[in-house]
Amino acid sequence: MIKKTLGCSIEKTELPGNIKNALTAFEKIDLSFVKEGTYLLEDGSRFIFSSYETRRYGDQVKVEGHKKFIDIQIIFEGEETIGVLPANEIENKSDYDGIDDIWTAEVLVNSIEFLNLKKNDFLILFPNDAHAPQLAVGNVPLYVKKGVIKVNVQ
Repeated sequence: MIKKTLGCSIEKTELPGNIKNALTAFEKIDLSFVKEGTYLLEDGSRFIFSSYETRRYGDQVKVEGHKKFIDIQIIFEGEETIGVLPANEIENKSDYDGIDDIWTAEVLVNSIEFLNLKKNDFLILFPNDAHAPQLAVGNVPLYVKKGVIKVNVQ
């Protein structure tokens, strides 16, 4: 997992080439014309734009993980908490869905590291990072506009 802010120099940041390529392709998008949906970037990555109200959580939270894709989750409006923990520490995973590249599990919140993301923050999540997105900061739901770039694992 790597947390950064938009506007950082992508070229000078130590990131794998496929992630740099995806972020460079993303920077060419004019977001003023983007509507909710999925877009193919010039490097072959997918950009998914959505808006929603973040959700409250209790003693447990649903996490997800991926095998084929790296997630770059970017906040454009509002704030969101994302819980992260090592995927190899989770024993009760659902069956892996190879078509949608996802598995899920319920975990206790005391086993999770919580990161707050605000406008222009982004979080890079690798296949070894189980994550619980769309959580309410301070358990107070907020409206969020967010993008997720799905980068192929090389």
